[in-house]
Amino acid sequence: MCLWLRSRHQSQERRHPGNGAQARGSIISYLSAADRQPSSITGARQLVQDVRRKRNESLHNAVLSAEHTSTTESVLAWPYFDIYHSLRSQYQPIFAIEQQRSKFGLATLHQLPFLDRDEAQTITKAFQDVLNFSYPTVLATILSDVEHRILKGPNDDSIESCLALLIMALGCACRVVQSLNPGAMPSSGQDQQIIRSRLLAQTYFELYLQRLSVVHLEVSTTSTQCLFFTALFFAYLQRPLQAWSYISMTAAKCRLLLSYASADTGVDTECLRRIFWSCFILESDYIAELAALPQTGVSDMESLVPYPAFYQTSEDDIEREHSSLYFLACVSMRRLLNRVHDLLYAPETGVAFDDARFPHIVAELDHQLEEWRKCLPPFFRFTIDESKTETQHGGFLRQRYLTCRAVIYRPFLNQVLSKASHGELVGANILDKSEVCLRMCLLHILNLRAFSHTVLVDTWICSLSMASTMLLLLAASRISDLKARLNHGVLSVGKHLLELIEPWTSVHGDQKSPSVRQSLWMISEIDALLHQVLANGT
Repeated sequence: MCLWLRSRHQSQERRHPGNGAQARGSIISYLSAADRQPSSITGARQLVQDVRRKRNESLHNAVLSAEHTSTTESVLAWPYFDIYHSLRSQYQPIFAIEQQRSKFGLATLHQLPFLDRDEAQTITKAFQDVLNFSYPTVLATILSDVEHRILKGPNDDSIESCLALLIMALGCACRVVQSLNPGAMPSSGQDQQIIRSRLLAQTYFELYLQRLSVVHLEVSTTSTQCLFFTALFFAYLQRPLQAWSYISMTAAKCRLLLSYASADTGVDTECLRRIFWSCFILESDYIAELAALPQTGVSDMESLVPYPAFYQTSEDDIEREHSSLYFLACVSMRRLLNRVHDLLYAPETGVAFDDARFPHIVAELDHQLEEWRKCLPPFFRFTIDESKTETQHGGFLRQRYLTCRAVIYRPFLNQVLSKASHGELVGANILDKSEVCLRMCLLHILNLRAFSHTVLVDTWICSLSMASTMLLLLAASRISDLKARLNHGVLSVGKHLLELIEPWTSVHGDQKSPSVRQSLWMISEIDALLHQVLANGT
């Protein structure tokens, strides 16, 4: 992987010389070395290794422990929220309300929608710009074949026709979420275009579902792609249990095919590896909030699977380069997030509440996070404030960074809350470290935007994450030493989140997710409580 990336960057530099070479080289070095093992802050690396050895786990696998204690529901169970009876009494378990929601309705359709060539190209371009940039798993030649099949009419039950219908469904979904992008310019007839795209997305997906048995019965790279894209469409519909089910099926078929693949680096193998890493990211995201979900095993073997290599996902060399590096940045960040959750919040071995041990591990994890940020190429870099990023992909990566840093420093906040509840004095150093957590929480909320990646795939996850972040701010507001460190921006966060996320809940035209609705209700309730505490001083 490293040799190929270096040669790619060298050819890229010949075409586009400039100061990007150092940044591109740095992310390669980081991903090929530092990301595979902890770095070496004195003493901290040994602590990290000791925790992993107790479970006989590979030091290189970034495993997210089952039943970890950093979910939104775990935070709500903290004793500091005992006084907020309404939050607890009206809250319903996420899994239960998602399991009991109305089933997904399936219409009986027989006829393909009529499209002209321009509209078909617009749809596949939306797929390319949004989904195939974030999860680059489809060759440019396949996208050309999709256009041809759709215009001709995929009336057969081949696996290629199934993939074409799915790509069209997701391409239409991408067009819908693009209308919410920050800075998207409204145009005449935009509302009608959104309605048409939404209906086309549903139609193509329902036509695909009528052929679903073909996908399940075939064992091939293309059928694995179909399972993966089915998961993504259910994520777009904000149906987390269905999305996770298809992520699980994708991972199983992907592992099977990789286990029996030859040692070469053919296009099928590269596609499967990219799907593997996509499953790793998405499965971890879902387990971050539903900790009891059965795991597929991708985390247990991820250190054995090479990072993505060359894959012609775009005819544009620069776009392909940026997409590959963005994907690598997302993979490495998810690996780091898993290590953070595992080392600090694993049910038996997490050190978040071990006052003697957690500061050293926090220092090591924070060091790894800063190394990740420094290695980002210029076109994805960001500042740790509210400044606008150059691209929405940089904005998305900043959100990941802020989440990670808040979770890393959360043990200091826990320590302050615990000491304050027992009437103990809290040192200035601990308060300073707690303030880092709170500042990251606040920036995480204020920097949220309708990034296409977020709205299309992560609305459910994002709503829960924001509810959890609001809970942390509420807990801090009850402690005088922490309350003094919260700035007035806290009073605007609830309104910002509600106005931003509410339109996402109906973007797909299907019924709203009950757990997303519950998250928005929690955000509204917590916002009112924050105003009570901070504005009125009660």
